[in-house]
Amino acid sequence: MRSVIRPGLILSALALGLLVTFSVPARADFIPSAPATPTPAAADAVPLLAQLQSAGLTAEQAADRVGEMTPADLAVLAENPEQIQCAGDIGTIALIAGAVILVAVILYLIVNDKL
Repeated sequence: MRSVIRPGLILSALALGLLVTFSVPARADFIPSAPATPTPAAADAVPLLAQLQSAGLTAEQAADRVGEMTPADLAVLAENPEQIQCAGDIGTIALIAGAVILVAVILYLIVNDKL
């Protein structure tokens, strides 16, 4: 029986999946452990709420996050609002690429009678 799936096609799909998976940028930033001079937290919370909402959080989620912060955290982020970034989401593209890679590997193993 002749194979319908060519190994070159599987390897190309695998390479494309890896390229898409690892092309997602990863960023990290230095956050100091304590501000040089602590400032009142109430004045710092309002701009941070707007910054968190512009990063994609709802008003309720932003208020919850700011409520969990210490006054020192609020002071640091108020001085450097560009440090606020969304994190923890792998992204839909990475999940799809991972599924494509998994299917390609399984098909390759089936076609070559290794599975």
